[in-house]
Amino acid sequence: MPSQLRKARNLRPLTEAGSVVRKQAGRGAISFALFLFTTLALSGCDWKFADPLPQGNALDLSRFGAQDGSWRLRVGDSAEWVQPCSNDSCGLEMAVYGGHSATLRRKVRWNAETHPILRWSWSVIPAADSMARSRLTQADAVVALDVTLASSFGFEKTLRYVWSPRHDKGKVWASGDNWRPKAVVLRDRRDFGTLVTDSVNVWEDFRKTFGYVPRHLALAIAVSVRSNNPNQPVAVRFGRILAQPEAK
Repeated sequence: MPSQLRKARNLRPLTEAGSVVRKQAGRGAISFALFLFTTLALSGCDWKFADPLPQGNALDLSRFGAQDGSWRLRVGDSAEWVQPCSNDSCGLEMAVYGGHSATLRRKVRWNAETHPILRWSWSVIPAADSMARSRLTQADAVVALDVTLASSFGFEKTLRYVWSPRHDKGKVWASGDNWRPKAVVLRDRRDFGTLVTDSVNVWEDFRKTFGYVPRHLALAIAVSVRSNNPNQPVAVRFGRILAQPEAK
């Protein structure tokens, strides 16, 4: 009997310690869940969503010239940009100094299932030097238009439409890493200096590159400009960015 009592006494502290460990683990899990929820809730709340401007059956997502503060400089401090207007049409002109990059972003909600076609015009001056961009393991962009869509569990996924300094028009960069933007090369160095108009199906491109259908809500667009050459600035001009229904 004394031996059994000693065994029971020896087991009791271990049981209590295990209970404490489980309680602490439970509290840690709850704290982490609260932290994760708060981070996700606040990550997209740096400023309010703007509304698209109806244009017939299309939606003007960019609203260049509105001067409503909805375009925000998110990356880079060596950029100059204006939103000139002429003939009731406004655009964006943006330039970065040599060796720098910058990104402008606008949070705007629209239904990408009913308005999946994005259409815009753009041009890049001058021609960028592709010799400084020899890496072939990822997309390279002088200019890019990003489209962010809602995904599962509140996460956001981004499609990137690229103007490349290489000769790789038509290439799709869609690695297995779903946390990074998937890139579609629409233009390359052969198109530099020319004003061109492009049209894409965001809904279908998302399905093809990410492998599943997104939620219907699109959340943001962004324009980025980058110069790898410290002696060569890069300038870009964008026309209105419109979302349209698919032609039937």
